[in-house]
Amino acid sequence: EESFTAVNERLQQGEDEEKRLRKMIEEKMMVKRQWIEKNSPAALANRLSEAVDEAESQSEKLHGDAMCATMDMTEFVNQYLEKRTLYHMRRSKLQHFQLMLANSNN
Repeated sequence: EESFTAVNERLQQGEDEEKRLRKMIEEKMMVKRQWIEKNSPAALANRLSEAVDEAESQSEKLHGDAMCATMDMTEFVNQYLEKRTLYHMRRSKLQHFQLMLANSNN
C-alpha cells in the first residue's frame, strides 16, 4: 500500500507535468496566431502592394538615371524592361488577389 506521501508526490509530479504541457501548448498557440496574422489575406495583399510600389519606384529611379545620362541606353532599356515587367507581374497578381478576396467575402 502506497503511503500518503508517495501518492501526494505522484500527484504533484502529474500537476507539474500538466503545467509544463499547458505552457508548451500556449507557446505553440501564440506562434500559430502570429503566423496566421502574418499570412492573413490582408497582410499578404499589403506586402504584395508594397512590392508593387517598390518595383514602380525602382523603374522610375532607373528612368531618372537614364534622363541624366548616367547610363548607357542599351543598359537602360534592358534594366527598364526588367523592372517594368516585374512591376506589371506584381500589379496583375495584386489585382487578381484582391478580386479573389472580394469574391470570397461575398
